[in-house]
Amino acid sequence: MILIYAAVKFLADFLNYIREVPFVYMTGNAETHIASKVYSHIQNQSMAFHLSRETGKIIRIVSKGSQSFGQVLRFMFFNIMPIIIEIFFVIGAIGYMYPQKFFWLNIGAMVLYLLATIFCTEWRAKYFKVMSTKDANYVQKATDSLLNFETVKYFNAEDHEQKRFYTSLDEYRNANVTVAKSLVVLNMSQATVIAGGLVGTLLLAY
Repeated sequence: MILIYAAVKFLADFLNYIREVPFVYMTGNAETHIASKVYSHIQNQSMAFHLSRETGKIIRIVSKGSQSFGQVLRFMFFNIMPIIIEIFFVIGAIGYMYPQKFFWLNIGAMVLYLLATIFCTEWRAKYFKVMSTKDANYVQKATDSLLNFETVKYFNAEDHEQKRFYTSLDEYRNANVTVAKSLVVLNMSQATVIAGGLVGTLLLAY
């Protein structure tokens, strides 16, 4: 039994690690394609757009956008889809092996869990947007200041640029803290639904 367990554990880890090989090629191609499309779109913008001198912000947005696409694919294929399949199997097994009241209790718990997740995620979206904006702003100020280093030196504005950068960085930090706090709210709401489902199962059992 120990050898069987070791073999199963090894195969599980092996498959978990080996899946990264084809996925890396897929995400790499997707990120390259998206970044190329966005870059081409930016190149075709008007002269007024390019004269706004928000080079750092544009570079940050393009970089994060193309990299985030790979993370979305990873969560979709390796987290969300397996969980959905597992839920169907578990609820189906409960409905087949146990009384119907347990089946409907689990269905209700899953619906509440899904609604809580969707509601809290939509609520957190505004904080994510603020954080992304602040992130792009501080990178923009640093990049544009370095690109125009001669002008900054000419007007002796190093301290001014440092203060602008620090202010933007502080705003990003505050937005990041807010996002982290909202994640706690999401996790607590999910944990409350799970605890409620367990309590309901015990009450029905006894």
